Amino acid sequence: MIDEIDFSKKYEYSVDIRHDKLGEFGKGSLSFGENNRVRLGFKNHFQSNLLSDGKMYQGFKAFCDDGKCFTLFNCKYWGFHIYAEFIITDEVTNSFKQIHIRYSDVSDWFFQWQQIEGTIGEALTWKNKAKDINVNIITPQEQFSLTSASVTSFSKSGEDQTIHEHVSFIFERANGKYTFDDTRTKALELSTLLSILIAQPLSIVSMEVVTEDDKFHCAYFPSYKKSARNSPSSEFSHICFTPKAILDDRWQSIFESYYKSKLTKKLWPRLSGMQRYDGFWEFKILGYVSLLDRFVSLHAKQTELETTKVPDEKKIKFNEILNQISPTLTTDQSKGIMDGVASIFSERISFQEQYKHAVNGTDNDIVKIIEISDEDFKLIKKVRDGAAHGTSPDLKDADSERIHAIVDKIALLLTYWAFKDFGLTSQDFIKCLNFTHNHLRWGSMLNSVHLDRASGAKFFTISKEQFDKISNINPSIGPIIFTQEKLNGIEYSEELSEKIKKWRLDNLGFSGQIPMDEIFNVNKEQIEYLGNAYYQYEEGSTKPLKIPFGYVIKEI
Repeated sequence: MIDEIDFSKKYEYSVDIRHDKLGEFGKGSLSFGENNRVRLGFKNHFQSNLLSDGKMYQGFKAFCDDGKCFTLFNCKYWGFHIYAEFIITDEVTNSFKQIHIRYSDVSDWFFQWQQIEGTIGEALTWKNKAKDINVNIITPQEQFSLTSASVTSFSKSGEDQTIHEHVSFIFERANGKYTFDDTRTKALELSTLLSILIAQPLSIVSMEVVTEDDKFHCAYFPSYKKSARNSPSSEFSHICFTPKAILDDRWQSIFESYYKSKLTKKLWPRLSGMQRYDGFWEFKILGYVSLLDRFVSLHAKQTELETTKVPDEKKIKFNEILNQISPTLTTDQSKGIMDGVASIFSERISFQEQYKHAVNGTDNDIVKIIEISDEDFKLIKKVRDGAAHGTSPDLKDADSERIHAIVDKIALLLTYWAFKDFGLTSQDFIKCLNFTHNHLRWGSMLNSVHLDRASGAKFFTISKEQFDKISNINPSIGPIIFTQEKLNGIEYSEELSEKIKKWRLDNLGFSGQIPMDEIFNVNKEQIEYLGNAYYQYEEGSTKPLKIPFGYVIKEI
């Protein structure tokens, strides 16, 4: 009996080959795993004389000497070998009531805040247990449930006792049974959604199917290879883009939106797939910009944007010609001729025009935070066009440095549009930007000032003279103190700032909260800690000064 088929491992067996209708085929070899195809080889070539090259067969089974058995589905015969799309342990038919899937890495994210407490040898309890997923989805094609479950096991090796825990995702259909094609579809649909949400590539570790008699059977099909992880387990959840807490209690609406979306099959699998790309940088640009092109094209159709038009300069020229016709045409005649010409000579609106249309419909805060300029778009399109036609782009040194950040900006913008498609909000996305250490956040050179503004940071307008003064202050020597009279704005207090500076120098080594009320002889209610605050001498300044450590003493 096989307890698990690890998709990343290689399996090889010497087997007896049989077919439900064609009978015995004698000895052979079976190999699968490492995300490669399932291959069944005949020991003697004459055994395969009953088979035809390229023909599809169902019902091949492979029996091992130790009693193991495998059923192969969607088998094709080529060159004395059978290649199967799917393999399952034991003798089974192509009908399953449940699918259980385990993915790489996602358990670290799923159980991020879960802890074990207690005394070893007495009792252990799980604290902050992760909330499970439990959703029911109805589409025109099917009705099914998806749940998550914690799978825990204990092992002992010498003096070491290990607790192992991972999350498994369970699909169960309410209006019929699953086939092997469904198992592959469901596994990839779920990995697409989760990969985009956490901005990390996920691979299948293992899969089981449950038959009508409630027996579990290990299953395998060729899939994505596991991507190398660049961070230890303790840090992985921090480099995931979306904290799971943002999604808890909202999974039902997220999955409903995901399965209703027209982009679930057309675009999002390609976006999640690009997370795996680790090749030549020009082809990475080609991939992401082509995805951007595809999205804005689909968005133009969904929003009923007129995707073809006659260029304005041609309209003007043609109208001039119509006006020269004698006798003069009526307005209706001119319009009729123009409409007819437009239907023949109209051109598809450009990629850039469709992109601008999509950006104009995007939350303004997100556009300002990601900040893709017109020059950025032209540069990245030039590189994409060159890569598509096999020509090397002529780049300046500054362009070469910036272009990788622009690619991350595009990936981040596509991720935002995916968030919206999944029913999440702009504020959800901004929260993710503030909490994650993901490369999309830190590699895309975001407008950090507007990110703070959209996150609720305070912005104060002060005089040019005061702005110049505090610009030259090193905040590490002490907090900057402002005062505020009733109904008035804040003002920098050089006297109070010097006073707190002197107090800190006189109390070197002091730890704890600074007793601001005692130092300034005021009530605690008059003191407001500013935290991350910005100061500007013009409303809406693009280069405000950020001071991380400041206080306001208010008049009461």
